[in-house]
Amino acid sequence: MKIKLYSSILLSSLAISFSFNTVAAAEEARSIDPYEKYNRFMFQINEAFDILVLKPAATLYNTIMPKPLNKGVNNFFKNLELIPTVINDVLQANLYQAANDTWRFGVNSTVGIAGFFDFATPIGLTYNYEDIGLTFAQWGYKNSNYLVLPLIGASTIRDGIGWVPYYYITVFPYIKSRDLRYEMIGAGILVLRAEFLRYRDVEEQAAFDKYVFMRDAYLQRRAHRIAINAQGGKLRAEQNGQDGEVSIDDVPKNDASKDTEAKNNVTKSDTSKNDATKNDVSKKNASKNNVLNNDESNYEASKD
Repeated sequence: MKIKLYSSILLSSLAISFSFNTVAAAEEARSIDPYEKYNRFMFQINEAFDILVLKPAATLYNTIMPKPLNKGVNNFFKNLELIPTVINDVLQANLYQAANDTWRFGVNSTVGIAGFFDFATPIGLTYNYEDIGLTFAQWGYKNSNYLVLPLIGASTIRDGIGWVPYYYITVFPYIKSRDLRYEMIGAGILVLRAEFLRYRDVEEQAAFDKYVFMRDAYLQRRAHRIAINAQGGKLRAEQNGQDGEVSIDDVPKNDASKDTEAKNNVTKSDTSKNDATKNDVSKKNASKNNVLNNDESNYEASKD
């Protein structure tokens, strides 16, 4: 009877704890993602477009493009991104970072032949990216609800508003030929999607709930960038001992990966405990053998 009573109390406690955790997680998700129903719908549309159009085109692009040329085209578009980046550096009053990004653009645009070759990174002029959404955050608009935009994908209301002025500080609206302008925009999207194919393993890791994975990864990366800019930009943050980039370890793991990691930690802990126990047993046996040997030698000595 007592065992059954204790079991029922334990199960009830676990159920209550689980329900509280579930409610807390749901409330946290609603606070950052109040438009989740719409966002999931738009996420599915974007995923379908990616599977049917973007991903096959990007895969074909990576297949037929020689690696050196692929790298050069990627460098070219990253170099163009430095124009709005420098403008946002100045708007954020991060002048030290603005000087770095200006020098990088100048070196790669000249010596690097319009940015196809990256000569700036080896001399310490590292790549940096800024946009209007990050500038709005620097001005005080830090917290914003998550929003999935058509074709663009993961965003927030703040970052979505920032896309309009951001476009007009890029080179694209000032290309006179409409056909060339759209070709450049399309090529930039294709190159970006082709680069993301490198993170295919991360996408597969997100199979548990890819929507939640992408949302958390985007919000975490933007929060990291906002914190970096608050310190004066990427270079200042690196001088203060913080990395200006987000590593793959910073991407949130799904529940399955967390459970696996926890199980591995428990297994390692149990193994170390077993090893320690074995060592203790062996030490005790050794001490016992020493005592027995001493007793035998004393007995033999007394006989003599």
